[in-house]
Amino acid sequence: SIEPEVVVEPVDDVFTAPYKPRDPSTSSDENVSDSSTTLTPKSTVFRRFSFKKLLGSNGSNGSNGSQTQWHDRHFVVRDELTIVVALPATLCQGRTGRARRVKGHFSAYTPAGDVIEMILERCSDYLAPDADTSSLKLCCFDEDTETWAWLENAKSLYEQKVLEDAFFELKSPLPEFRFVRIALPQVESLVTIEYDQFTRAESVLDEVLGLHEHEMDTRQGEFALFHTRLNTRMKVSDSMISYEILSQDMLECKLVGGRLAPVTLNVAVPALQSARKIRMTLDQTVGDLVSTVLRRLPNPTSSQWRNYALYLHPRLRLSGSGIWLEDYKFLSSYKLAEKDHIEFREKYKTLSFELCVFPMVSSRSWRSHSISAEDSSKVFMAFKAIQLEVAEFATVQDVVSGIKEMNCLDYPECFYGLYHINGKRLMPEQPLWQCIVADQTQTTSFVVRMIPVKVDVSLNHEPNETLEKLALDLSQPGWLIRESLCRRYGIRFPENCSIQAEGIGILDVTSSLLQQGVVEETSLRVIVSQGKRQRIVSRQKERMSHIDMLEYELEDSPSLERRSAIEKSQKSPVRGLKKNCPLRRSFMEHDDGENFWDEGPDCRTNIRFSTSRGPDGSPIHTVAAATFNKLVQQLTHSDHHDLDFVHTFLLSYQTFTTPENLLAKLIQRYHIVRPADMSYSDFGNMRTSIQARVINALRLWVEHVDDFKGNVNLQTRLLNFISSILYNDWPKLCCRLRRNLVAIREQEKEKKGTWSLKPKPRLRLPAHVGHVVSLFDFHAEEIARQITLIDFKMFAAIKPSELLNQSWCRPKYKHKAQNLLKVIERVNRITRWVATAILSQNTARDRARRMILFIELAHYLYKMHNFNTMVAVIGGLHHSAIDRLKHTKAKLEKMDKKATKRLANMKVFINPTDNFKRLRDDLRCVDPPCIPYLGIFMADLTMIDHGNKNFSKDSLINFSKCRLIYSQVRSFKTYQRQAYNFEQIPALLNPLTNFHHLDDDALSEVSLKEEPRGKNQ
Repeated sequence: SIEPEVVVEPVDDVFTAPYKPRDPSTSSDENVSDSSTTLTPKSTVFRRFSFKKLLGSNGSNGSNGSQTQWHDRHFVVRDELTIVVALPATLCQGRTGRARRVKGHFSAYTPAGDVIEMILERCSDYLAPDADTSSLKLCCFDEDTETWAWLENAKSLYEQKVLEDAFFELKSPLPEFRFVRIALPQVESLVTIEYDQFTRAESVLDEVLGLHEHEMDTRQGEFALFHTRLNTRMKVSDSMISYEILSQDMLECKLVGGRLAPVTLNVAVPALQSARKIRMTLDQTVGDLVSTVLRRLPNPTSSQWRNYALYLHPRLRLSGSGIWLEDYKFLSSYKLAEKDHIEFREKYKTLSFELCVFPMVSSRSWRSHSISAEDSSKVFMAFKAIQLEVAEFATVQDVVSGIKEMNCLDYPECFYGLYHINGKRLMPEQPLWQCIVADQTQTTSFVVRMIPVKVDVSLNHEPNETLEKLALDLSQPGWLIRESLCRRYGIRFPENCSIQAEGIGILDVTSSLLQQGVVEETSLRVIVSQGKRQRIVSRQKERMSHIDMLEYELEDSPSLERRSAIEKSQKSPVRGLKKNCPLRRSFMEHDDGENFWDEGPDCRTNIRFSTSRGPDGSPIHTVAAATFNKLVQQLTHSDHHDLDFVHTFLLSYQTFTTPENLLAKLIQRYHIVRPADMSYSDFGNMRTSIQARVINALRLWVEHVDDFKGNVNLQTRLLNFISSILYNDWPKLCCRLRRNLVAIREQEKEKKGTWSLKPKPRLRLPAHVGHVVSLFDFHAEEIARQITLIDFKMFAAIKPSELLNQSWCRPKYKHKAQNLLKVIERVNRITRWVATAILSQNTARDRARRMILFIELAHYLYKMHNFNTMVAVIGGLHHSAIDRLKHTKAKLEKMDKKATKRLANMKVFINPTDNFKRLRDDLRCVDPPCIPYLGIFMADLTMIDHGNKNFSKDSLINFSKCRLIYSQVRSFKTYQRQAYNFEQIPALLNPLTNFHHLDDDALSEVSLKEEPRGKNQ
């Protein structure tokens, strides 16, 4: 049995739910007699039930006439129940900060689950966008048992014996713990209390008073909890989640009493370059003053003010620094007066730190073998993201000490340093706030890692030429140091190398260099196995000589002889030439598993160029066809950088490979193999250039292509490659790359559209806003604006990869074009919606008026350059079910000849016979913002796909086709850059998103019904 308390507080909303009759299949109460009155809608007949037996009207038991006492509680059920439901403040949005109470009139036979759905639907406009309502249930607090009682969603209110005017709360059955700070001004103390959605304010108050029962005398008066920001006293019977408690909020536990004489305080807010005069009493707390200041600031609940506090400047100029006012103390503790200089300013800065260290572990925890370039994600680095609130005068050394203590780092504190994200080390004695001010990029992310130690390193077979001083992290395991040195010297197989330290000998690759006694100025030598080195050199020479011979033989050979030479070369043991490579007809089936460094030098079997003449007559060579490896080589070429080729490749590569394969190839390219006949100095220049090109290609890939959004696997692989390899080699170059990738992963970067600085046009609202009953009460121009805002958001979400391989019309690839298909579906729905809205009118005059509105709508869409929806509206006006309405068109011509002429002229936009020439001409002339007609791009891309082969006869990727695709995709992306600068009307969002329309067959039936064939006017 549930007997909730009767609500006496005012409610925020009242509504009546649809009546639900009693389900005959529902079993009735076993104590109810058959002669009970049948309930009818809006009935006021009451039924009283005992939980044990039904009592007669005269109080007798019926059979023996003996008097029966009323021992059990009873309840009243009527056909219509009124209950009050409170939604937690954590789910609601607004400035009140309180739970929203809704009173609803429900049928007694309504299931509790339906009550929840109706309440949530009623309050949908007040729910936070990220509110999770899937697990909410109705519950109330039982004062007798001091527990929460729950309603079952499947049972009706009648079955669960719910009383009239019952009060319930919506909660999740799973505990959700939070923390709140509570100040006790009487004892100048601050406590932190943990609570969940079941905790009541009374329980929190009792716990706080119990912690300080010796210091706080409850005989002095009544203690209560106060929410300082909301400026309200919390009721002891309320749940804690009935109040919005933010992380920066602080409650107060203090006596309920009188006030001292008020005083006016001047509080300056440097962030706003303004000041506030606030009248307070000295028996109020500093927290009260902070809450009063916040209420007078713009957006007081914003996290911008989270770390702000009150700072009292010294009363005398030469008396030193000021003090921070503690929130839990009374104002009288500081003897504040009107002449005091008080500032509301930032006390702490929330800074982001990344901990990148190698823990000291036993040798068993490390692998005894090296990792490959493709498997670089398995580096055993301790990586952790940390957020700290740093005080104004905290130094770099203070932060490093705090992070070391928090994370129990192994090595002494002097081994660790704090670095800017670009690799620059910060001095230990420098205040961290000064580093942020000096940083022009305003970056608040820093890295804590081991301080590199400089050591001498060289190769055993080239000790003088390769000798150099390198800064190494000696806490790294030996196998990782070995890979880093092999990458620097261009050694492809690190597992065939070892490291020798002066005075120590051959190092163990399973332990860190620090554990093996390597210190600063120690000389290290990379020893390459002599037999293995000779085999590598001979293999490279063999490959070079074979390719040179093949080039010579094919120089002037006809195609038949050339094909024969290629077939002979495929029988060669040289790994640089492909064997039995079939002709592939689909780009998406292409998978080149050959390692980049096994491809061999350029020849006609792996890359071909086309030659054109520049403006000055000089020849220009562009890639016409090539293997995947050669395209990646051109993408990151050490001698020249073709930016147009880079953009073409990054926007069209998914026509012949996948993002995962491309990342693997770029990682292979980064691990450069030194040619056998190249000096170390020349190799160093080549390595620097190529690795910089790889990082630049990755940066452009992340910034200008949307392949990383939503692809967690791709994000993780690239982040691991950056953290374990790029950050050690090129910390400054990879800074921007890593920052953009982290922003994508945390979904903090919204890049769709750049907003104009021009003022937004004034809304065109109906004359009587309170009497708006339909979308069509708004002006056609305003409807066009609201449609355009929705359209551009969907249009800007289309990724370039969705335009490749005709993904929108091939069932196999439709999952790759979800955003494009949504826009196509919306265009079709708008076309049917226009026809449905016209046919919904009963008379020819009304249909003509509706057509005039849609003609004006298409006209305004044309002026706003929203060609995609304009074509959809014109298509609806020329729908077959509308074109046959002769009487309606006759009325239209009489009512508005200008609209009739516009309708006739608009037909040219949807005429595909001239390949949409008018739309193409307009599209070339307009300035953004613009939403082009997608049918143009899809038609052009289809022509390119059908008219050009994916591969040449010798299985090279047709890159000329990629250039044609890129020209279309690049034009498409230019329209996504600038968004529309209109004011949005939330009330029109739903009717302009969820269009209600009939299908084509139903439209034809309605059209024939309204104007049958042969009917006179």
